[in-house]
Amino acid sequence: KRSADGGKCPNCRASVAPINPATHAADEDLFAQVKGSMSEEEVSVRADAATKELDRLLTVATRSLPVFAMRPGCRPGQNVALHLFEPRYREMVRRVMEADEHLFIFASSSPAEGVRGTVVEVEVATRVRNGSYDIRGTALENVELQQVWVEPDTGGLQYANVHLQFP
Repeated sequence: KRSADGGKCPNCRASVAPINPATHAADEDLFAQVKGSMSEEEVSVRADAATKELDRLLTVATRSLPVFAMRPGCRPGQNVALHLFEPRYREMVRRVMEADEHLFIFASSSPAEGVRGTVVEVEVATRVRNGSYDIRGTALENVELQQVWVEPDTGGLQYANVHLQFP
């Protein structure tokens, strides 16, 4: 929820509060200047792309997702390849692949409120003969775990609500 240096402006060192783009409109004067420097088509293309990205980030920010914990975790942009054999993680793969978006949280430590993790999008999940799964995906966004719980009837699979880590 704070900048890397504790919430200070890199230029003047004044305290800066994080701004949620979903609830805080853009500066109209600045928007008019930027819009005036581009063609209507370019403005439209950029606005559509920005809207889609904001929608994607808000979807991730408001999700309850299963949590897989193992050191060292991962970072956004990294490829993730895992062999999951514990019954709770086999259940996790089944649930992730049945969902509209194939997402889970990869945490580097035991799930608890305030622990940081990374949302991973599973691209391929292959069931192995013994019932385990090999998965491949891409790490997307850093998140902070909130409201962690064990989902009933899953053999101990943990879930968490997540909020984006605004840089």
